[in-house]
Amino acid sequence: MTSVLWQFNVADGTAIHIITSAVETTTAPEYINRTKFDNITGSLELSIMTLDDTGLYEVVIIPPSGSPLTGELRVSGVTVTPNTTELMEFISSVRISCQVSTGTYLSYLWMNGSSEITVSSDRVQVGDGGTSLTILNVTRYDRGPYTCNVANLISTQESAPLTLHPILSIQINVPVDPVEIGQTLHLSCRAESTPPAHFTWMNGMNEEIGSGADFQKTATLLDSGEITCLALNNITKLELRAVQSISTTVCHLVPLLV
Repeated sequence: MTSVLWQFNVADGTAIHIITSAVETTTAPEYINRTKFDNITGSLELSIMTLDDTGLYEVVIIPPSGSPLTGELRVSGVTVTPNTTELMEFISSVRISCQVSTGTYLSYLWMNGSSEITVSSDRVQVGDGGTSLTILNVTRYDRGPYTCNVANLISTQESAPLTLHPILSIQINVPVDPVEIGQTLHLSCRAESTPPAHFTWMNGMNEEIGSGADFQKTATLLDSGEITCLALNNITKLELRAVQSISTTVCHLVPLLV
């Protein structure tokens, strides 16, 4: 007589025997009234599914010969997730995790574009059985896109691509010489960012005075002191700032004596 065992592997490492079929068929209490088991084909159908049913299912079939046969489930629900999106070149590091909703006996392959990431280096490391990719001190050349390919003997699936968006640098340009009150004050700020950064200007009292990479205004006494450029990456929400000091001066008219 053929014996069939269907089990659900819980995230904490325990296993729930959903169906045990030998001389008699036994159903776990939490699955009563929502399973349909075919003792001829060994197939199992679940109904009234909830989020708690997400995970790994395994079937073991022991034929009359006594040698167990273990089945594999198709790979599905492959996703990649970075532990942070706030990345700055040469400073930040990122760990990308590959998760799978279903599948058994899995192998993992990381891709950067069309190139396989097969060998770990001092900066790029594949770990945790292939489920994680770590990049230390990201540079502008580490943008990707990265994908995780998961496979077993019966199926394969690739995650959606992940592109990193590091802010590379920020530079502010302000007048070197004092600007006369009433004259036009020209300011510029540059940040290497993908996508392009959004710029905001603040005065020494932390008040917003304008926006845009290139900004100009009529100089006043309040403009003396520190001026700040904020560069925001709208995808990663990483914000960098650069601060410079400027000075304004009053133009004194000297009367001409005749």
